[in-house]
Amino acid sequence: MFGTRARVPAALALTALAALCAAGCSGGDGTDKDGSGDGATAKCANPDLSLKLGEGQGGAGTHVRRIEIVNGGAPCTLEGRAEVYPYTGDGQRVAGVGAAEIPEGFGGIGGVPPATTLPKGGSAVFYLMSSGGGGECAKASGLAFNAPGTGDGVAPVQVAWDWTPCGTIAVSAIFPPSSNF
Repeated sequence: MFGTRARVPAALALTALAALCAAGCSGGDGTDKDGSGDGATAKCANPDLSLKLGEGQGGAGTHVRRIEIVNGGAPCTLEGRAEVYPYTGDGQRVAGVGAAEIPEGFGGIGGVPPATTLPKGGSAVFYLMSSGGGGECAKASGLAFNAPGTGDGVAPVQVAWDWTPCGTIAVSAIFPPSSNF
């Protein structure tokens, strides 16, 4: 009987310890990068990201291009929609080109997917849709990107790309790299 009573308090102690750790212990694997104690990774930041232009496809005056975001820093999370805009040869925003969201249901790339966590060297994708008309057209020298939640005064990530956006470009939310359009 004595041995049974000794095991019950030990089991309760282990259960209590597990509950406390679930509420705030980091497993020692470096996943609690945001300092909140909840095990979540930090939001991705521009200085650690780079862009790669993917293939594009289009028809009837609309062109959709896949753009890959690559994480060069510590594990981080991207969630939502990035700020994206074309820039000129001197790095300024192209005047007269606005940005909108790709509508939900458009080819499976509209709407808002869950957060995407990127390990170092990992990637995610977003899609850029542009039309050949419907507004002012201007030559652009590249595309600028700000990760979701980026504050003012942070330099955007840029990728060189000679293109001519017109009117409004539409941007998808950020998806895991397995997203296929």
